[in-house]
Amino acid sequence: MAFGIGLSEDCVPAFNELQPNGPYKYVIYRINDHNTEVFVLKKAESGTYADFLAELPDDICRFGAYSFQGEIESEWNKSLFVHWDPPTARPDHRAVYEEGKISLYRELMGIGAHMMATTKKELAEDIVREEMISNAK
Repeated sequence: MAFGIGLSEDCVPAFNELQPNGPYKYVIYRINDHNTEVFVLKKAESGTYADFLAELPDDICRFGAYSFQGEIESEWNKSLFVHWDPPTARPDHRAVYEEGKISLYRELMGIGAHMMATTKKELAEDIVREEMISNAK
């Protein structure tokens, strides 16, 4: 646990189920109202990258993981971790998510790429795919 932000027991297993041939296409995480724990908000068994992006609110921070398994040519792990940090989120909320990212990110093994984004343009699929491919080299 870093900075007092813990993880619920389902955070790591949910990410691990994104890994090759797992049941989930993406996972959305949030921090509880007491700012003490990251937990899984949603596990999606199917969906597109556009569906994943639609889960990221315009004014609230979130974490997300999306599996590009089968969408990018390579034998390499294709899971993307996103720290969603929109500029319209409350400053105290943004600070708590920065702390929570440390707790969550260090426990997730097999991340193909990590991106922090403040706008959805930064998460455009072509940009993300290029990042994923460059990380595979």
